[in-house]
Amino acid sequence: MSNPPAKSVNLHGRAALRTDADHHPDAWLCETCGYPMQGLHLDADCPECGRPLAESDPARRTGPLWQARPGPGAWIDIAVDLICRPRVFFRTLRTDGGNLPARLYLLSVACLVGGMWALAEVAWLGRPAWLAWAMGMIAAKATLVLTYIEAGGVAFFSKQRGWRVPIRLAERVCGYAALGWVLAAAALIVLHRFAQSGEIARVLRPVAGGLADDLVPATYIAVGGIAMLGFETLVYTGVRQVRFANRADPGKPA
Repeated sequence: MSNPPAKSVNLHGRAALRTDADHHPDAWLCETCGYPMQGLHLDADCPECGRPLAESDPARRTGPLWQARPGPGAWIDIAVDLICRPRVFFRTLRTDGGNLPARLYLLSVACLVGGMWALAEVAWLGRPAWLAWAMGMIAAKATLVLTYIEAGGVAFFSKQRGWRVPIRLAERVCGYAALGWVLAAAALIVLHRFAQSGEIARVLRPVAGGLADDLVPATYIAVGGIAMLGFETLVYTGVRQVRFANRADPGKPA
């Protein structure tokens, strides 16, 4: 005896009938709200959110040129899309294939962040080259570590919510969203220069008095938290565009 269909609450808070087949990784879902589309014609609209079913066709996920042929031009194209059209970028992101392109993009961003930091240490603060290199390496490694922590968190919470974002796809989304760390690094580099010159303490002194010097580390945390919103916003946008992504044809409507 088969189990009766179970009710699950979709994105908009309204209940929709879901069967075991609807939870299968290959089941055809509306990529906006996750409504099961089996039995509907490809030309139909989603009964829940009204999005045309054809827009949930995985064939539309052609991906950026970087996924097929990494190069300087493709890197810049991704950067422009992530800054100007992040929703479009993630809506067309391929969810099949390996993660090597995303890892390469993340690595390139980490190298950029490390290079920016090392250059600033030499040019602005007069650090010895070896120390500047060491600081740059720390910044680059921090970019990698924080990105993978974020990917693990995305995969965990996606599983709790029933989204289709396993660790492999979470890594891909976060790998491209890592471009947001460039903004965070730039903000922290500027802050670092002012902190080393004593400007931050001077600004805080009229308000905090003798505690001004002790509050400088807190400004790093505050500015760093605000600056990382660029990365977090890109991750959030990416997850929303892939959480119900259709990755195979077996469940595709007629």
